[in-house]
Amino acid sequence: MNTRIAITTVIIYLSIILSAQKMEPGYALLEEQNYEEAKYFFNDVLQEYPNNKTAQICLARAMGLSDQKPQALEALQNLDIAIPDDYEVGLNLAEAYMWNKDFTSAINKYTSLITLDNDNFTAHLGYANALAGMQRNIEALAYINKALSLDPKNSGAENSKKYILIAIAYNYAKKRNHKLAESFLDSVDLLENNQVNAIQIRNLIADHKALKGYISYYHSEDNAFNTASGLSIYQSKAWNSKNEISVEAHLRTTNNTVSLAQANQDLFFLKNKTYLSEKLTLEAGIGMLRNKSGEINTDNIISSAQISTQINTYNYFSIGHQSSYLNYNSELVENNLRIDNVKLDHHLYSKYRIGFYNSILAGYLSDTNKNIITFSSLYYQWKENPVVKIGVNYSYIHFDKARPELYFSPDKYQVGEAFIHSENLNSSSKWKYKVLLAAGIQKVEQNKKQQILRLELQGGYQFSKELAVSVSYLYSNSAQINTLGTYEFQNLGVKLYSSF
Repeated sequence: MNTRIAITTVIIYLSIILSAQKMEPGYALLEEQNYEEAKYFFNDVLQEYPNNKTAQICLARAMGLSDQKPQALEALQNLDIAIPDDYEVGLNLAEAYMWNKDFTSAINKYTSLITLDNDNFTAHLGYANALAGMQRNIEALAYINKALSLDPKNSGAENSKKYILIAIAYNYAKKRNHKLAESFLDSVDLLENNQVNAIQIRNLIADHKALKGYISYYHSEDNAFNTASGLSIYQSKAWNSKNEISVEAHLRTTNNTVSLAQANQDLFFLKNKTYLSEKLTLEAGIGMLRNKSGEINTDNIISSAQISTQINTYNYFSIGHQSSYLNYNSELVENNLRIDNVKLDHHLYSKYRIGFYNSILAGYLSDTNKNIITFSSLYYQWKENPVVKIGVNYSYIHFDKARPELYFSPDKYQVGEAFIHSENLNSSSKWKYKVLLAAGIQKVEQNKKQQILRLELQGGYQFSKELAVSVSYLYSNSAQINTLGTYEFQNLGVKLYSSF
């Protein structure tokens, strides 16, 4: 009897040795990331040794590391049921959850594995990566450090730690906590100097701190014989990590080539932007505006205030107030008409690339008139780089009182248009462009419907990170009616940007 047991034991032992030796080429295929060949190989092994645990795990890994992640997870779940409490199966099952982006299940599995063996390197490494997948990067850092204490200088763990530190630094940079962001970036540099992501975050921080601004000039004219030209200067600078101050000055001259009337408007404005949190921003400003027409000079105080929130990646909301003085032509400047606008904006962008933007503005004029302006845009973003959008817009304008002798003030104005928009302004390309073409129909009160066209063109060149220039052109025949019939307006401008 003892002899038969001994012979059986030897046969089983030899079988294990032979099957292990037979799987050596399969291990090499996995190491070489030749997962398709590895799947065929371990399938063949399982034909001969159907209950071999190692072959089943290796086949699942070959599937999970290629294009069969759900199938790999199912195979390892079945194996976990067949061989409960097997640590090796548990580690691979937890990783399979990671392949399938089920980080919650992965975290739960790694938690039980670490409870069973608090000194297992693979469990701590996997747990750190699962926490990072859930954006719980501070917790992940503790576990990746534990993994490295168990296996110092492990390249996989060091790589994971690098990306965890980068994620933490990026989150602090977005919150404009530059000191903490830079301290974590210093830790990244210890692991890999000049790491690309770390450099990008340092550039973001530098951009937050930079003195930025532009100087621009434009000239516009319409078919009512009005012309205008303007010079604008703008500068902004962060004075701490949470606050950014800006100063702007605008000089505008309007003329009428028939009446020869001329007016000037000079504006100086000071504004502060406060980043209350990563998702909440408050802006407030005050300025002085001087209207000059003939012998009439008036000085006026204007102001603005706005609170904005980025509710999530796809949802933006803002509400604000702004005071200004109508300046379209010399007659408006001479009348010194103040308007106070309260504006509400909401932009919703879905993961399906469909966007919906809505804006409503209530205006209160110093001549006791009131207006309501609404604008809605529904679009599909066909491409992200460069941006390509197609969509439709709808606008509605209402004034309580008609003042056509001074400004466009219909009781009811509607316009609908279709548009296509493409730009690469936020790309890394040296040459920048923006093109918007919109066409549709407008209707003013009971008048006949009219066709409208809008064209916006912009082209520019980025000489360096610090210097860029752009030229723009705008044509529109919408939103105005006068005695000449359809209104036409065009504007040509040039702008020089700087950042130091």
